[in-house]
Amino acid sequence: MIEFNNVSKVYDTGNRAIRDINLTVGDGEFVFVTGRSGAGKSTLLKLITRELKATEGEVLVAGRDIGRLREREIPRYRRQLGIVFQDFRLLNDRNVFENIAFAQRVIGASGAEIRRNVPEMMKLTGISAKYKNMPNQLSGGEQQRVAIARALINRPSVILADEPTGNLDERNSEEILRLLLEINQMGTTVIVITHSKQLVESVDKRVIVMDKGTVVDDYVSMKNSPPLKNFFCSEPPKQRGRSRRNPEFSAMPGNDPDNGRRHER
Repeated sequence: MIEFNNVSKVYDTGNRAIRDINLTVGDGEFVFVTGRSGAGKSTLLKLITRELKATEGEVLVAGRDIGRLREREIPRYRRQLGIVFQDFRLLNDRNVFENIAFAQRVIGASGAEIRRNVPEMMKLTGISAKYKNMPNQLSGGEQQRVAIARALINRPSVILADEPTGNLDERNSEEILRLLLEINQMGTTVIVITHSKQLVESVDKRVIVMDKGTVVDDYVSMKNSPPLKNFFCSEPPKQRGRSRRNPEFSAMPGNDPDNGRRHER
């Protein structure tokens, strides 16, 4: 479980990127975080990965205040996170197999473990046939599949995907979203940072909308609901689907209408 309790982040420049956020993401949830550029999405992600520390409040992951982690503890903490980037960040001098294996070598996995785990991840992400290919021999969608396999290889409890379809066409975007949904169905918490309205509207999942460093809406998207006309507005959008403040939503398993409280699983 990930909890933000009265969290604010002020940069050295004086820019207040996050403003008094209270938010809970339950174990096994699939959540979109969206909003226009500068809304605070990237800062939210960096607070979870502990690239940044909150100026005020606390960020709890699995009940632990990660703001209190010592520098030497941060690499071990990050092993429970799998991070997928918009620009893939593959190693250009290594083939598909070695790119995925790299994440295992970093944690000291044995050769036998690597030979067992890498093919399993390649099969899961549909990239097995390309195991000898270099990154520049892959399409954008294939590169993102390699990046997802690398993020999954150490069995993280949380996948953080930062604009994972930002550089992909519509067909590849749909395939990457389908893969992330499959990963979520296996019990992994998935948080997708995106500005794509089409992506958000394509599935019935929780959507957190940010603007000017605050959460302005928190609801469950409905595939057949009207387009998000006010998706990037500074005022809270009108309710679409089941709102987090709606009693019907509150009764759903794993959801909590009070942002600062734990979900009851």
